Amino acid sequence: MTSANVVHIGGFSPAELLSSLGLMQDLEFDTQLLHSWRVALASFRMAEKLCPATAVNVFYAALLADVGAIHFSRHIVHSLMAAPAGINQKSRVDLFFHPEIAYKSLRDMPGMGAVADLVRMHHENLDGSGYPRGLRDADIPLEAMILRLADMLDLTIRTDRPEKSDEVRRSLKPFIGESFSAEVFEAMLSLISGNGLFAALNSDELLMNEMAHLVEELRDHALFQNIRQIDIFMDHLGDLIDTRNHRFSQGQSRNIRDLCMKIGNEMGLDDERLRKLQWASNLHNLGEISLRHMVLGKKSPLQEEERRLIRRHPIVSCELLKRVKGLEDVAAIVRHHHENYNGSGYPDAVQGADIPLEARIIRVADAFYAMISERPYRKKRDWRRAVNEIRHKSGTQFDPQVVETATPLLNK
Repeated sequence: MTSANVVHIGGFSPAELLSSLGLMQDLEFDTQLLHSWRVALASFRMAEKLCPATAVNVFYAALLADVGAIHFSRHIVHSLMAAPAGINQKSRVDLFFHPEIAYKSLRDMPGMGAVADLVRMHHENLDGSGYPRGLRDADIPLEAMILRLADMLDLTIRTDRPEKSDEVRRSLKPFIGESFSAEVFEAMLSLISGNGLFAALNSDELLMNEMAHLVEELRDHALFQNIRQIDIFMDHLGDLIDTRNHRFSQGQSRNIRDLCMKIGNEMGLDDERLRKLQWASNLHNLGEISLRHMVLGKKSPLQEEERRLIRRHPIVSCELLKRVKGLEDVAAIVRHHHENYNGSGYPDAVQGADIPLEARIIRVADAFYAMISERPYRKKRDWRRAVNEIRHKSGTQFDPQVVETATPLLNK
């Protein structure tokens, strides 16, 4: 099987999907921080020079390096800029463990083993002062050192606002032998001094253009060997999204997905539609990551702006997924999973058959598990009461056919 054949299993490019996941974790409310994209572009260009055989793994690791921090109240760059020295970061429990959390989230995903290893080591320092394992010297792979320097490069650009590459050199040169090797530093310096990389890292527009070209370059890179691996990857991705709120959302996507698949099977969906339903049920809350814990974990009544942000999360999810050619149908399902059958839902107030059937199925499953789960603002409901509530809102909030199919499954 050729690389071109492998990559198009499932109809999409893994590079497009993972670059979109990078955007996902860098969206903070309405602000796109683009941290992972800057680190990914800088890392890949350095890896092309120093270790071309593993450059794609470095690229993917840079995009996913901070997935262990998506449950933070604010984006991780704020914490890193507030504690720039390694010793200060190690004293912060959340920072100390985020590479390990990311590693555990990624290691069992198909195609992600080597990537997970690099993510685990992206805050290790050459002199042993890094974290979480305090590795030093030859125990830190070249690829991990590249990630370390690229991460520091992004933070330097954010904090120091350098206008010339020489200013970056002066800021980062003292860390040679401490955080990274002279070889990695010189590779970085040659790139930002001569080929336009420095300009791209300092301009959101240029960065987006460079990333678009790079993702297209990597379009034929193989990651999955068969469609089953993609299914497993999407299931793990649903679990990863659930980490956005450790207390209230753990296992939520898995429960919703399993119920959706049972309903879809009972309603006679063919294999292709069942697969789209499975992927969409895993990804339907992707946009909630942008809300951060300060909104998702709030116990007091939401402010108007917070309600607006929450009601935008299906649009955010959809826009991220639409970036991935081949996931357009999944994006549409995700966009409409909070629409109501009578047109009173959001974001588009569509109704009836204008709502994709798969979205109507997710609407029932999502509402049911929301009712029987603990929430910051209310206690969970009794299982039987939740079933009665679903039946009571048949024809208004929920599709009657979906409710009729789901009710026996909920009572088992």
